[in-house]
Amino acid sequence: MKNGVYREVWDLDSIFPGGSESPQLVEHLRNTERKIKDFNSKVGSFVSSKCIAEPVEVTELIRLISEIEMNVSQAKSFVVCLLAQNPKDQKASTLEDK
Repeated sequence: MKNGVYREVWDLDSIFPGGSESPQLVEHLRNTERKIKDFNSKVGSFVSSKCIAEPVEVTELIRLISEIEMNVSQAKSFVVCLLAQNPKDQKASTLEDK
């Protein structure tokens, strides 16, 4: 097995340009919040007896859960990397709390 050479500094701008100030990260978080609100709305109007007749609704809820989980995981991983790169990044610290 060959030993690889890894850079000591990550290129986080390739994921969300601008680090903790990234407009793309902000949009990613807003999009995730919209999906969570949409999910909550659909769950709020969900009637269990109706779900037996409407498997499409259950499928949509599962799809939304999957998308939300992926978006949250991406954002969390990115913010953790920002903090590993610069523990004094207050904006990243705030985003981690969010």
